[in-house]
Amino acid sequence: MFEDTKETIEVIEDEEIEITFKRKKGGRTSPPKELPRVRVEHDIGDEEKVCSCGDTMHRVKEIISEQYDIVPAKFQVIENVRFVYGCRCGEKPVTTALAPFILPKTQVTASFLATIAVQKFEDALPLYRQAKIFKNRFGVPFR
Repeated sequence: MFEDTKETIEVIEDEEIEITFKRKKGGRTSPPKELPRVRVEHDIGDEEKVCSCGDTMHRVKEIISEQYDIVPAKFQVIENVRFVYGCRCGEKPVTTALAPFILPKTQVTASFLATIAVQKFEDALPLYRQAKIFKNRFGVPFR
């Protein structure tokens, strides 16, 4: 059944071939500038703006994070502006207002998450097709 065969393999040394590939770069894309923006300011209370030295804390900077929000058949961007306060004397640490995110480090609001979930589970629309619809109809690119 099995014959005793011997094969010789000739090894031909070719030039060295270097295999390269390009990785996708991570990170998010910023929302398009042409989408309307709604500025929502989140501030700390007046009692927190008073330092232990008695001086009123001044605003150091603003932290702006953007989230996609969808009003049926209309995209808009909500700009959450959180104010950062610090005292000139340096006794009290810098204080920042809390951000009202449903999920940390996301760019979507609760209503947009609900829209995605309904389209996926009720309408049986896959995520890649939802992303294609958002890009074609509204000009909002998602990866």
